[in-house]
Amino acid sequence: MLVYFLGYSLQFYIKHFYDDLYIGGDIYANDRTQVAPEGINFRGDYMYELGYSGLIIKPKFGKKIWDIRDNYSLIYFKEHGGPNQVFQIEYIGPYTYQIINRGKCLEYKPYKREYETTYCNRMARNQKFAFIKTEEEEIYRTYG
Repeated sequence: MLVYFLGYSLQFYIKHFYDDLYIGGDIYANDRTQVAPEGINFRGDYMYELGYSGLIIKPKFGKKIWDIRDNYSLIYFKEHGGPNQVFQIEYIGPYTYQIINRGKCLEYKPYKREYETTYCNRMARNQKFAFIKTEEEEIYRTYG
């Protein structure tokens, strides 16, 4: 089931489902910047915008958005409206989602400390993410 959010005002963090890492990275550096994992103190604040065929994910601050470079690597880049900047969020279980671009899932590569798209696998630990709106929600998700 693909989940589409309607609206624009939701602010959220994207956390690795199994690790204490969040999606972040330097949004103010050069023309294109690698999206990187961060700890809780440097995590990215994200918002979304409903595009023609999916979601555009952008940091709350800064002017860049998510972009898949060379068909596999997640970076921040200026908006140009291409399909490599449009994402879908798929619900796969309680608090668990996969992030999809053009039929491939975003996966964290710990040995590179970056995110790449690859074939979707609901069992792959590094393809599972949680969308966290508040600290209370994270505490409830973690400790029940």
